[in-house]
Amino acid sequence: MQNLLTTHSLLFPALLSYRIVNAALIKTHYEPDEYFQSVEVAMNTILNKTTFTWEWFFGIRSFVFVCLYILPLLVLRWVTKILSSCINAYTNITVSHELLFMKYSPYIIKLIGATVSAVSDYSTIISYKLLHNVSYIPYEVLITTVLNIGLWLYSTRSHINSVESALTIYITHRLLSISKCKDKTTKIISHLLTVLLSIITVYIRPTSIINIGCIWIYSVYKEVLSFDRAWRVKEKKVENIFNFLKYANLYITHSRIISVTNIISCIMGVLLCVLIDSLFYKELVCSVYEFYRVNIMYKVSHVFGTLPFIYAILFLFVLLGGYTGMLFITLCSRSITYLSIEVISPLLYLIVHGVIAHKEMRFLLPMLPYINIIIARELKNLWCSDKKITESFKNQNFSITQKGSILIKKLLFSKYVFIGNLIIGIVIGLDHQNISKPIDYLRNECFQRLSSKDSPIFILNTFTPYMLPLSTYLGHKRVITRSLDNNPNILGVIGHLNRKQRFKDTLYTLRIEEYNTAESKMIDNIMLFEPLDYHYIIINSKYSTELEGKLPEFVKVHESVHKRVPAKESISIYKQAFK
Repeated sequence: MQNLLTTHSLLFPALLSYRIVNAALIKTHYEPDEYFQSVEVAMNTILNKTTFTWEWFFGIRSFVFVCLYILPLLVLRWVTKILSSCINAYTNITVSHELLFMKYSPYIIKLIGATVSAVSDYSTIISYKLLHNVSYIPYEVLITTVLNIGLWLYSTRSHINSVESALTIYITHRLLSISKCKDKTTKIISHLLTVLLSIITVYIRPTSIINIGCIWIYSVYKEVLSFDRAWRVKEKKVENIFNFLKYANLYITHSRIISVTNIISCIMGVLLCVLIDSLFYKELVCSVYEFYRVNIMYKVSHVFGTLPFIYAILFLFVLLGGYTGMLFITLCSRSITYLSIEVISPLLYLIVHGVIAHKEMRFLLPMLPYINIIIARELKNLWCSDKKITESFKNQNFSITQKGSILIKKLLFSKYVFIGNLIIGIVIGLDHQNISKPIDYLRNECFQRLSSKDSPIFILNTFTPYMLPLSTYLGHKRVITRSLDNNPNILGVIGHLNRKQRFKDTLYTLRIEEYNTAESKMIDNIMLFEPLDYHYIIINSKYSTELEGKLPEFVKVHESVHKRVPAKESISIYKQAFK
């Protein structure tokens, strides 16, 4: 069974199927980065809409990342045109390709997330195999990977951190595989492509340089060791400075990593990313530089708040769930090698993010694949020693302290902890911030209206900012939405920055603290938006009575509650009668 499940030909399809189920069971939603830095931008670009968050106005977000979503969505758009033509030609049903695109685009987003996550899982498993020189793909790393609560909750999502996590471990997998390759041409091409991928990853997410830098340094170290062994067969040792220069020159001449092709690939990667961003922003833009200016020079990120270093560790514990005890036991084990790549890389990542003081736990997601590798090794050691320990227990070869230590270790690594970890993740994913009910209602309403009449649908969204990614789920050019934004008051901090050419048009309005301003007298402010022009109004249910009193033309057609720690939120949708 193990050989059948974990052969290379079946492993990735099995992981992809698992992550598709994972993506389908994730109903929770974290605002605003999950959609408004990726999917919403892709949909708005395709549909020529003008809803963008403030970061895009000043060029600190890279459109290179958005390409991961916009390219498959453009393919879907092309497919739906063909499909609608076939349906209209060969059946009695008339359907537009825009409706089909709106219907299927959210599923494509889920599929992209599942694929990215499956690549991460596969790369983690193969990296473990290469690091520990095993000939088969072992169960222990498969278990630690697929039952990780942090990966269950985050890896299939459209956060940039999910993609960063997948790309960094994939690059690790590639470089470890290349080190085993003997063919010169294959090595050159593989290194060239890996350099290109590394540059793109660092460009879209600068903090990824920590993990990527570690694995490249590790690869250089391994190459130097291999060269040194060959050198010493002929030269014996490096005796003086001239001998060392000869040594260094010969190494660089024969190196597959420090090479002209890789340097060219690096330059081409940067130029490609700058070109994509410049085409999007309609002027020369390097988003990494803009990101540095805004967040490092002007410290705009501090406007959103920072947390002490200890919170980075606490966030990691939350992401690990039941794996926290396993990690602690593993780090205290004699078998752990603290200078190994799978230990150094996540440790440096944790330290850097703790110093940066980011307040989002998803920023630590790229650590999880490496931690899975660490825990899997200790799990394997426990399995191997389990039979011997059982026999020693019977023979009473252990003291009470030793027995207690062994029992605690077995308890922490028990199957109940692994399974419980996953069950908790499933429950959280289905329940926490589940905004699917109002979204599904609006999707059905819009689909039915647009199926019968191709006229615009106007929706006013006054609910909690960024909680409802309307362009993603109502992706139709005839669905026109207006949402209350809540951009922070950053004008005093970014006074020296200018809008990029694409966003200089007056259509792109930077609304500062709009929701906070409107919240105190929400219904009075809604009246200023000429509400009778809208078909639907989305509102927090606490304003329902007041809305019904001032706008009797609107009838409540939907109400649902979702959990939003530490409280709950109720959302209501009102529909204008006879419109």
